Amino acid sequence: MKEIPYRVDSLGEASDAIEQELQALGAEPKSIAKSLLLAEEVSMRFFELGQGTELTAVVRKRFGRVQLSIQMTGEEIDPLEEIKDWSVETEDYYRTLILRANQSRMTYCRKNGRNIVEIRVQDSKRRLPLYSALALPAGLVVGMILLWLCPQEVTAFVRDQVIGPFQELFFDALNMLVVPVVFCSIVCTLTGLSSLSDAGRLGGKTVGVYTITTLLAIAVGFGVSLVGFPKEMATGELVTQMTGAFSPRSVTELLDSIVPKNLLQPILEGNLMQILYLSVFTGIALSLLGDAVRPVKTLIESLNRLFGLLVSLIGTFVPVVVFAASISVIVRFGAQAIPALGLFLLTEVVGMVLIFLIYAILIRVFAGLSPMPFLRNARTMLSDRETDSSSNLPKAAALCTGKLGISQRVALFTTSLGNVINMDNSCVHLVICSVLLGRLYGLELTGQTIVNIVLMVLILSIGSAAVPNSGFVALSSLTSMLGVPAVSVGLLIGVDQALDYFRTTNNTIGDVAAAVVVAKSEQEIDTAKYNQGGPAPKPKKE
Repeated sequence: MKEIPYRVDSLGEASDAIEQELQALGAEPKSIAKSLLLAEEVSMRFFELGQGTELTAVVRKRFGRVQLSIQMTGEEIDPLEEIKDWSVETEDYYRTLILRANQSRMTYCRKNGRNIVEIRVQDSKRRLPLYSALALPAGLVVGMILLWLCPQEVTAFVRDQVIGPFQELFFDALNMLVVPVVFCSIVCTLTGLSSLSDAGRLGGKTVGVYTITTLLAIAVGFGVSLVGFPKEMATGELVTQMTGAFSPRSVTELLDSIVPKNLLQPILEGNLMQILYLSVFTGIALSLLGDAVRPVKTLIESLNRLFGLLVSLIGTFVPVVVFAASISVIVRFGAQAIPALGLFLLTEVVGMVLIFLIYAILIRVFAGLSPMPFLRNARTMLSDRETDSSSNLPKAAALCTGKLGISQRVALFTTSLGNVINMDNSCVHLVICSVLLGRLYGLELTGQTIVNIVLMVLILSIGSAAVPNSGFVALSSLTSMLGVPAVSVGLLIGVDQALDYFRTTNNTIGDVAAAVVVAKSEQEIDTAKYNQGGPAPKPKKE
C-alpha cells in the first residue's frame, strides 16, 4: 500500500506518482487512464467542498483487485452525491456525467473522521464470458461422449453424484441472495431517481420514450418466442416433474397475492412478486421522505454493494456450471437438446435485430427524420467491445453531440437516464427465457402467467443496472416465479454470457435513438448536421 499526497498545486506530480504505482501493480493502461480521470474529478470536488484541504491517494491490491482511494480528513463531504442530481441546469453536468458513467466503480464511505472514495481500478483478470461461451460446446461434447461411449451406470453416476450436487449447491447459493439483491437494487434505483422531477418536461418526455421502447421490447420477446418455440418442446419426464407446480389463478387472486399480509411473509416464503411490490413501495416512500431518512438509504446502498459482491463471487463459478449443465442436459435428454439450444440462440438474435429496427422506426415515426444517419453512426458503437453499459455512456453522449447534432443538454440527460432504466434487450432476453422454460416444462402460458412475466420483467429491468451480474439473479427470479427447477437455467446462463456484449451495445444504441426523438421534440437538434451522418448523396449524371 502506498500513500501519495494530493494537493491543488501538485495534481500533475500526484497523478504521475499514482500512474507509476498502478503500473507496478499490473493495471492495464486503459484502466489506469480511466481511474486517473475519476481521481481528478473526485479530488476537484473534494477541493471545492472542503476549501482546498489536502488529500491523500492510497493505492493497493487485494485478492487480485487493484484499488485507488482518495481520502480527506474533516467534516462529512460526499463528492458522489451529485450523481443523484438529475437537474439539467447544473454547471458541472459534464463532470456529473463522468461520475455517473462510472458509479459502479466507485463507493463512498466515512471512517475515523475521513471521507473516502474507493475507485475500483481493475478486477482480477477473469474472462467469464469467454470461458462460459467455451464451456457450452465443451460440455455438449463431453455429454455426447458419456452418452454414447460410457456404460449407463457410469453415466448415471456422473449425472447424479457429481454434476447434480454441484449444480444444486451453486443455485442454492444464488437463490439465497435473490431476495436481498432484488429488494436492495430496486430500492437503490428508485431513490437514485428521486430528483428526476427537477428535469421537468425533458424528464417526462425521456421517461415516456423509454417506457414505450420497454413495452415494445416485451412484446417482441413474446412474439419471437411464441413463434419460435413450439408447444411440443416439453418432454414427458419434465411434464411429470412439473405436475401441480403452477396452478392458474383468477386476476382477483393474483392481485390479492401480490400484497403481503406482513413485512416478513415475502422474505420468509421467498415470494418474488411480493418482494417486487415491497421494494417498489419502499423505494417510492424513501424518495418522498428525502434526507429525513438518509441513514436508511445509506444502509440499503451499502447492503446492495455487499450483496452485489457476493453475487460476483458466486458468478466466478459460472463457466463450471455451464459446463456441468451442458453435460447433464445431453446425458438426460440426448442429442435432441442441441437443436433446442440452437433455436434459443437464433430466437435471441432475431429479437435483438427486431429491437434495433424498432429504434430506427421510432426515429422515422416520432421524430420525422430519416433513420439512415442514425443507423450509419450506430455501427461505431458495435466496434467498441464493452460489456458494461456505463462504459458506453460517454461514447453515446459524444456520438449524439458530435455527429447527430443533438444539444449537449438533451444528449447528456437522455443517455445518462437510459443507462439506468433502458434495458430493452434484457427485457427481450428475460421474456424469451420465460417462454422457453414454460415450453420445456409443459406450463400453460395463460393470461395470468403472461401478466406475471410482464410485471416481473418490467421491475427487474429497473434494478438490473444497480447490481453486477444481474442476469444470474433475474433468471433465478424467473424460475422461482414459474415454479421450475433453478438448475434449468444452467444452459441459459451460458448463452446469456455469450450474448451479453451485443445486448449491452444494443441498449446503448437505444439510448442514442431516444436522444434523437427527444431532441427533435424539444427543437434541440441540428437537422442539417444530423443528415450529414447519412449515406453520401449519389453524384448527379451529366
